[in-house]
Amino acid sequence: MACQPSVNHGHDADFSIVRLPVWSCVNFPEACSVCQRIAKALFDANGALTAADRRIFSKEIEEIVCSYVLDENHGVMLTPSSDAEHDYTCLVQVDVFLKKPGKTRRIAELCHRAMPHPLIVVLHDGDSVMFSMAEKRYSRDGKEQNVLERVVYTEWHTASQLEDSFVKADYAETRASTFAALHRHYTELLEVLNVSDYTGKEPSSRLKEEERRKILEELHVIDNELASLKARARQESELSRQVELNLKARRLVQHRHELVGQLES
Repeated sequence: MACQPSVNHGHDADFSIVRLPVWSCVNFPEACSVCQRIAKALFDANGALTAADRRIFSKEIEEIVCSYVLDENHGVMLTPSSDAEHDYTCLVQVDVFLKKPGKTRRIAELCHRAMPHPLIVVLHDGDSVMFSMAEKRYSRDGKEQNVLERVVYTEWHTASQLEDSFVKADYAETRASTFAALHRHYTELLEVLNVSDYTGKEPSSRLKEEERRKILEELHVIDNELASLKARARQESELSRQVELNLKARRLVQHRHELVGQLES
């Protein structure tokens, strides 16, 4: 099965060739470059956008481009696999150019939900980029097109900050023999990047992959809660309430420090 760079195969008129500054962060073969703009309206047709999602697409997104399609039609002869729930017959890079960064994780999630193929989603804000990949399956009850089992997001980085990561992610150096393995390889590299953002170094080899994932997920929850607590403390007029919020934040900071220590150990 060959991948199509679309979210809806029946709307060819909604695609056009573009020459935006899309790039392969992992040196994908030039033969896999497609550079097709994807109309934002198609995401509404395929992803069941809410009113809030439509506002995000309208206000925050400049362009969405299918940049690279790795499949047998483009000369990538890895072993494909598919069943009733999962599709690993290709790998697609989608670049999202933002007017301004806002609900970036939600934008990446909607891309994963709307497009059935395994994706590397690259969000652009000027010279900074953010990456997302997801493990997903087809819906068992037919109510949703794609169910996201797990989504990985990175923080924002400039290209210069990612030079070492790009070397390790170079497609020419990968040893994957299947599309499923290739997808796992790049998902793993995003998680390694997330660990290095917290610790300043690569994850310990003694930490199991599932343990590392759980720690990263908990750290993300803590970071969001800390940001919320700080915002509430700034708005709080009662001193006793400010003290309560600050104490809670201190406990979270301590727990965060302990979790980062686990990543380092």
